[in-house]
Amino acid sequence: MLPDMGGDKETLGTVRVLVVEDDRASAMVIERHLAAIRSVQCEVEFVSSLVAAISQLARARFDLVIADLHLPDSPGVDTIERLVAACHHPVIGLTIDESAELRARALASGAFDYLIKGQLGEGALERPVRLAALQARIMHSLRASEARLRAIVNAEPECVTVIDGEGRLIDMNPAGLGMIEADTLVAVRGRSLLELVAPEHRAPFAALTQRAAGGEAGSLQFEIIGLRGTRRWMETRVVPLRDEVSGEDQVLGIIRDVSAHKGAEQALQESEERFRKLTELSSDWYWEQDAHFRLTFMSTLLEDKTG
Repeated sequence: MLPDMGGDKETLGTVRVLVVEDDRASAMVIERHLAAIRSVQCEVEFVSSLVAAISQLARARFDLVIADLHLPDSPGVDTIERLVAACHHPVIGLTIDESAELRARALASGAFDYLIKGQLGEGALERPVRLAALQARIMHSLRASEARLRAIVNAEPECVTVIDGEGRLIDMNPAGLGMIEADTLVAVRGRSLLELVAPEHRAPFAALTQRAAGGEAGSLQFEIIGLRGTRRWMETRVVPLRDEVSGEDQVLGIIRDVSAHKGAEQALQESEERFRKLTELSSDWYWEQDAHFRLTFMSTLLEDKTG
């Protein structure tokens, strides 16, 4: 890490910079320019080849890459293309070549900026470094927010699931994995949830999914058969969800196990049916009435007597 050079109080935190430069003199110039930036503290690492840069990017997190376009193992725009493919952070091309064509090709290949070594004046790197610091702060905030959201979803006792318009599983929390009897998300990601829906409920489940992917919320009760064969009654509420990165229309579902409720409901129906059958065999009169004394049921014998 470069030493604190004093001056203004830092306002944008720390930026990790990977400098890809095989010429030591040029590397020292870049180092001085980075050290002169008062509003950002730069942690700098140096490598001298593209292979080393890609290896380092795979092992560690960086916020900004500054690379000489002409390296021993990579000439010209190829350097930019491979670095851009290897990371999701700004890549600045640095060269002694003042060719307008090379500049255009580098920017078209994804370079954040293109600087000429002989024209590096005071503050030349401050703007891209400040932007990298701002992006790093935003990404850190997003990662923290995502981690908090993930913790909340993982603690949710109901099943929270994201599927695509065809019913293929994208994400599911631990409670949901338990309901479908899956050991890990990896084991079922990409599989169609329709495979777990009981055959008699697959058509309405597929229709609900397609409507939700098209922008319409809805709900459904259906039965699933877990990976270990357990049957459960489920109730789901689905809403449309759009992936802002891919633009894909997805479906967010909250699913709860209503097996106990359905079991109690079925037991009550069976009990009422047994009661009605008993009344038909009895010589006594039986009837039911509501709060307004309106008859809601009468035994067959009473019905015969009263006409």
